[in-house]
Amino acid sequence: MCNEVPSGSPRLGMVVVELRLFACRSLKEKRSRMRRIIKEIHDLNFSAAEVGQQDVWERAVLACALVGSDWVEVERRLRDIPRMLYRGDLAEVIDIRTERLI
Repeated sequence: MCNEVPSGSPRLGMVVVELRLFACRSLKEKRSRMRRIIKEIHDLNFSAAEVGQQDVWERAVLACALVGSDWVEVERRLRDIPRMLYRGDLAEVIDIRTERLI
């Protein structure tokens, strides 16, 4: 069986980012901050969700996904997420993992 994706097939890439949230004192404060971060990611036309550390005040794991028509464009756009997070004052990026899904 061939692992090649046929031409014209969608490409799906994902970035998983672990964050340290500055000075969060409650889960309510964390959720408010996460809503702001996720809104900024949605504004870049990505899908995003908090997928880990939901009950920890100062940590979060975000998964951000993007579908496109070619890998060059998808991978270029995936680099927008860490850049956006590094510029922000809401959180510190602890770890980033990028994956090609299809």
